Amino acid sequence: MAIYEDGTTFDGSKVLINWEKLSHIEFGFECPDLVDLPLDGDPNNMKWVLYDAAGEYLVGHFDGTPFIDQNKSADLLFMDVGPDFSAGQTFFPAHYLRKNTSNSHGWMSGMAVLVSHPGTEMRPFLWNWGW
Repeated sequence: MAIYEDGTTFDGSKVLINWEKLSHIEFGFECPDLVDLPLDGDPNNMKWVLYDAAGEYLVGHFDGTPFIDQNKSADLLFMDVGPDFSAGQTFFPAHYLRKNTSNSHGWMSGMAVLVSHPGTEMRPFLWNWGW
């Protein structure tokens, strides 16, 4: 399990009752998520992507304990999912597993609408982004 604790902490449990801290990486802002994706669409070249509520992400290696960032650039990486995507979480419904894909749902905060149309009632909603 990935949780936010001034970075991302990975906890593990064999019975989902008693948890132990496995590792920590100084990365992220709230709602971390981790997903195994094919690099450039190649299913023979899978990489782990660790991302946070703001859409910043790292690409690297994860063996169940530490996450190793393999980004060779000093530049920060951000998903391009629009101005209001927030706190996406990945899930794998049965029909996606057969296709070896995943789906991420995130809140659309409505902030772009509020800024462009002051006085507009904010109505956040879920938005899904399939990989």
